[in-house]
Amino acid sequence: VARRAGAAAGKAEDMWDEGDVDEDDFLGIGMAKADAKTKRIGGILENFSEGANLKQAKLFAMTRTFAVAPWNEDVKSKPIFAVSDSTGNVAKRLAVAAFSQFGCADVADVTVVPDIRTEAGVREVVREAAQMAPRKALAIDKSGGMLVYTIASQALGALLADECNKRGVPCINALEPVLLMFEKRFKRQRNIEALSDVELAGVENPAGFTVFAVSDSSGGSAHAMAIAALKQFPGNGIESITNCSEVRSLEEINCIVQESRRLQCMLIFTFASPGMSRYTRMQCERAKVLYVDVYQPVVIAFEKYLNYPPVGVAGGHQLRDDADAQHFSWRSSPVPT
Repeated sequence: VARRAGAAAGKAEDMWDEGDVDEDDFLGIGMAKADAKTKRIGGILENFSEGANLKQAKLFAMTRTFAVAPWNEDVKSKPIFAVSDSTGNVAKRLAVAAFSQFGCADVADVTVVPDIRTEAGVREVVREAAQMAPRKALAIDKSGGMLVYTIASQALGALLADECNKRGVPCINALEPVLLMFEKRFKRQRNIEALSDVELAGVENPAGFTVFAVSDSSGGSAHAMAIAALKQFPGNGIESITNCSEVRSLEEINCIVQESRRLQCMLIFTFASPGMSRYTRMQCERAKVLYVDVYQPVVIAFEKYLNYPPVGVAGGHQLRDDADAQHFSWRSSPVPT
């Protein structure tokens, strides 16, 4: 009996140990570390990566924090830094689109920080974001400004995540998952623009391919992310980007995934609906189509940072000014007597 009791206690302890995972591992904090089994890259929600397994999904669910909003209060805007090694326009576009799931984009406090290409630049922007924390706030409070970054250098991206971890600054690496997908597809590393014409001609990538940029809205963010990542792979054979906008049905998702499979193409998507996002990932996994969800990880990171729930609908809080009863399918029917 004592032996069985001891075994049961050990099993229970193992169960709690399995769930004892820092939620920041999934929200861009502390992800620069690597273990013996899995190479981990800072600032990425691994649960959304292609091929993520059930154990990762369970750990993510156990550590996820869901925000609950007061019925009569709008979201309180907090500082967001759109950090990039280029213009910062792509990071800003994604940050504003994600914020729209929580409140009107007009009140989003987004600061663009372009041309971050050195370690000194990385440390400076993280230091600036950390200073946004209230006085006397502990690093564990993670109250500094949020960083959404699109930096092509994997080393600088890892450094940024590590610096954020040290200073308690929340961050999300928006571009890295797209770059990793392209590296897998093209079977070569990014940043080969320095190759000579002769070397570049030797890169074997069949021409005529496309990338599907899919969204329940305009698809502009997915399209911009694809362009930003493709710049790191000259001679990649991608001749076009197929923009699939205003996708609102599972049938259309099925069609897009099957077409991607037929053409051996990649899929980048931005769905406000967690259900549409999950269904797309599921269908891509089944069809063995390479994909990246570039939107939901940012929305989830914002949910924790803003402590406010997203609406989860296309366009978010960007409401039409001219909307009235004539724009909707309303009809009146008599009450049976």
